[in-house]
Amino acid sequence: MKLVKIKLGELESFCSSETFRKFEIKPISPLRMKSYKANPRAKEEDAVLYMLIENEKLIAFRTILPDTVYTEDNTPIRFGWCSGIWVHPEYRGKKLWKPLLEEALKDWEDKLMLTNYAPKTLFLYIREDWFHTLSDRQGYRFYLNPDFKEILQERISNPVVKPLLSLANRMAALIYNIKKIILPSFNRIQIEELNRLDKECINLIHYYSDFSLFKREEKEIDWIMEYPWITEENSPEFHYPFSYSNIKHKTNVVKYYVKNHFAGFFIYSILNRKMKILYYYEKPGLLSSISIPIVKIAKANKISHLTILSPLLSETVKILSKHFLFTKHYQSDIYSTFSVNIDGRTIFDGDGDNSFT
Repeated sequence: MKLVKIKLGELESFCSSETFRKFEIKPISPLRMKSYKANPRAKEEDAVLYMLIENEKLIAFRTILPDTVYTEDNTPIRFGWCSGIWVHPEYRGKKLWKPLLEEALKDWEDKLMLTNYAPKTLFLYIREDWFHTLSDRQGYRFYLNPDFKEILQERISNPVVKPLLSLANRMAALIYNIKKIILPSFNRIQIEELNRLDKECINLIHYYSDFSLFKREEKEIDWIMEYPWITEENSPEFHYPFSYSNIKHKTNVVKYYVKNHFAGFFIYSILNRKMKILYYYEKPGLLSSISIPIVKIAKANKISHLTILSPLLSETVKILSKHFLFTKHYQSDIYSTFSVNIDGRTIFDGDGDNSFT
């Protein structure tokens, strides 16, 4: 068994190599490779892919997404997000994730962060005492028109209960249609949907830049929107263990206006009817207005559910909870191997790799 790592400058040629072609399971998708290459915060010398190979067989891999965080005096610190760990089923239980993580820690000078994690992965990393909590992110998940079959199918084994999931779906759709008719339509808030940032949006990002921990600005937002990791096309012959193909998705900018005056904007993503608010910026004193356009977009797209991790934004949207079928608390924290003073600065839901998944 040997450990092989690939730097960003080598990534494209590796993905065209005979070694890569022979792998039954691929360690990176074509879209993720292009996104990594286009990352405005990445460098050619960054190690981004770590693999364990035995007899030309890929048995484990881990990918790293380069990023930058800023100290309270605006000093940049380069680090990597742990973004995707996979171990071949025949080798699970052998702690193969550990040498991959240890090698990444060496290359990234003990500067890694973790979010968007599987519970089992988090337990292993915390148990080793490598990561500590950087930020508690406790928000809500708002259910509008959920598919109970998708949500509960694997959790319910009782053959008597399973058929009732279809009935639950029909009831949820009925309630959704009734609420659509009887609840107000929010005509006092106008919205404009764009496929990229315009000058007003960019100016507002710059205004709030110093209040953001990761300071993702115009070029980072453009990168997120132009280089998705998923596609609606079907790729049955490309075996990648994470979400990649045959996924309906979109990421858009929504500007909203109060009394015909620009009040702010947010960036949302929807993947297979699951919605997130990645970034949001509002004119001072107008945060209460943002919940209305968010609910408008959710309804227009007939989403299953909306996830908001930001405590402030989730509580603002919760004021309009009557427009949803039900809500529940949802938590996804950020963990780090190094210390950063947050000092009240904003962490957006889209920070990390959340914008892509």
